[in-house]
Amino acid sequence: MADWHLEKTVSVGHIVTTLSVAFGVIWYMAGLENQVDIVRQEQVHIKQSLIRVETQTDNKTREITKRFEKIREEQKADNRRIEEKIDKLIERELNGVRR
Repeated sequence: MADWHLEKTVSVGHIVTTLSVAFGVIWYMAGLENQVDIVRQEQVHIKQSLIRVETQTDNKTREITKRFEKIREEQKADNRRIEEKIDKLIERELNGVRR
């Protein structure tokens, strides 16, 4: 069997290495936290932009719908006038044939 031997002393190298690893981990975590904060801010900005775009799209859609409704009503009125004129022409022709 292998004989294990543990020393009760701690060398300066171990202390320096442990502290540098701990410092590195803390620095890395702080950087991650900073990146998470930046991503959160960007997410809020993107949500606000999306809401603004949706609002503008809804407003433009309503405006276009109103314009189409107005055009449709104008077309209906034009069709009625044309129908009336055609009816009058037909009546004239029929009255002219009967005489």
